[in-house]
Amino acid sequence: MATAKERDFVERYALFFASTTGVSRTAGRLHGWLQVCDPPHQSLTQLADVVELSKASVSPMIRQLEQLQFVERAPIPGTREHYYQLKGSGDASRMIEDRGKFFAWGRQLAELGLEAVGEDPARRERLEEFLDLYTFMEEEFGARLISEWEKYRQDRRAARHRDG
Repeated sequence: MATAKERDFVERYALFFASTTGVSRTAGRLHGWLQVCDPPHQSLTQLADVVELSKASVSPMIRQLEQLQFVERAPIPGTREHYYQLKGSGDASRMIEDRGKFFAWGRQLAELGLEAVGEDPARRERLEEFLDLYTFMEEEFGARLISEWEKYRQDRRAARHRDG
């Protein structure tokens, strides 16, 4: 059972996760619980208990998180129930990649808009600003940022193990 502090974290995490990924708050609660739970894999029954919903309500949410590759099934020998855990350590890198795809989409929309408005300077100015922003963000959220993130993560973990 979750402690009061864990429940507070899960609720706050759900708001954050839902607003940054577009999934429901319930899915955010599930993902939040998987961030802090012990053991790191949880059955559908355990997940339903924590978010105080039926297994029938939780099941489509966990499937959505699984399809979005935020969680995966955890193989637990000797049980018939399905268990879930966070997707591997590359999850953060994938989130960076996904954000990059979002910016690529925005850039493509701006390009389409520029084609649609022709040579009208006032309308082009707004779209060019949009295009410049999304092109810049797409470039920033590319392979260079992922590489920098992975190096940063390794350095931070090494420092924690060295210092802690």
